[in-house]
Amino acid sequence: HMVNNTNLLDGLVKVLTFAADTKEQVNAVWTISNLAITDAARVKILSQPNLLLSLIQLTEQHSDLKTEVAAAFMNLTAASLNQEKLIDSPEFLNSLISLLSTGPYEAKSRAAGALRNLASNKLSMHRLISFERGKIIDALINAVTNNMNDEKICCRGAGALKNFISKNSAEEMAEYEGLFQTLATLVCECKYAYARKAASEALNGLATHLKYPSPSHKVLLKFLTTSSKMIEDTDDYDLLLTELFLLQSATVENRLQMAKDKLILESISSLAYSNISKARANAARILCMLASKKENLEALGHCRAVLSAASSIFQLKGVEHEEMQAKMLDFISTLATNEGNMRSLASHNGLLESMHSFARSSSESTNVEERVKTVRSLIRLFRMDLIRKQSHMIASSSGVHA
Repeated sequence: HMVNNTNLLDGLVKVLTFAADTKEQVNAVWTISNLAITDAARVKILSQPNLLLSLIQLTEQHSDLKTEVAAAFMNLTAASLNQEKLIDSPEFLNSLISLLSTGPYEAKSRAAGALRNLASNKLSMHRLISFERGKIIDALINAVTNNMNDEKICCRGAGALKNFISKNSAEEMAEYEGLFQTLATLVCECKYAYARKAASEALNGLATHLKYPSPSHKVLLKFLTTSSKMIEDTDDYDLLLTELFLLQSATVENRLQMAKDKLILESISSLAYSNISKARANAARILCMLASKKENLEALGHCRAVLSAASSIFQLKGVEHEEMQAKMLDFISTLATNEGNMRSLASHNGLLESMHSFARSSSESTNVEERVKTVRSLIRLFRMDLIRKQSHMIASSSGVHA
């Protein structure tokens, strides 16, 4: 009922505007924050004449005031009916940027919380992302990057970045320098579970929505191929990276682009050696998905890293690996349908041997059809290998160097 007392709100605004004692102003802001506990109260408070302007002016004052004002902003932005009005105020947005950039730690975290609330307003997201050429996103990236040991800043900042990514905004967000690396660092190095989860969901959103031929698609693929090399402890990141590649592989147009890039194929193949079993299984799935397009078969069949990855999967011991190994049998069989691949498949060191070893040691539960596929593939490959060796011997005996 207190929030409906117009005289009370008028009095609070006067204290904010005219009080000489900082402590009185802090108490007034604290009162406003605590009154804003329901959406109805938040809307009522923001409609009070001069209240928002008075709060904005205090963001340039004492650090205690900045902290309390940031709390009031976070509470007021929680009401969806307030968000349009606040987003329409450049002064308000600049004050949030100021708090996030130069405020004390608690003020930074609360400003990030306010932006997380505003970013949930999908209709106005573009205005926030593009505000003053990206100042809001840059401030969020810097705040998170420079405060990895602060739980509230990391969690609220990561939550804000996640909320800013949607089907309609992914392209725009991907243009921000440092965004991908910041999210990857949060996933791998941040000790706070909520922040890691939010960053992971943000990367998933980017991988889902950025598709060929969008301008930022190349940026995403470059990030995916290089990020594991930039992360010191890759085990925790391997699984996420394979999931991101899987999301990209879900689109046919993306698969064609991925197979054209040797670095991408090498990056996917490297994940087959991960210490995380699910990451290895995902790597196998990705390769199979790429092989579903005939246009990709030659590039896959001629990539040494891809064939080495397949060989390493066949060498794994244990029934738990047989489903993944069965996928690799199908994969190699598919590659073998392309005559141009026969020489590279047959001459790859260890591939034939590892396939043969798996076929002999697989458990009785292995589907008979899979064994037949294995044998057929082996026969074709061995025949090609024999022809290659015979040609080499003939050339050598005639004095011609192959």
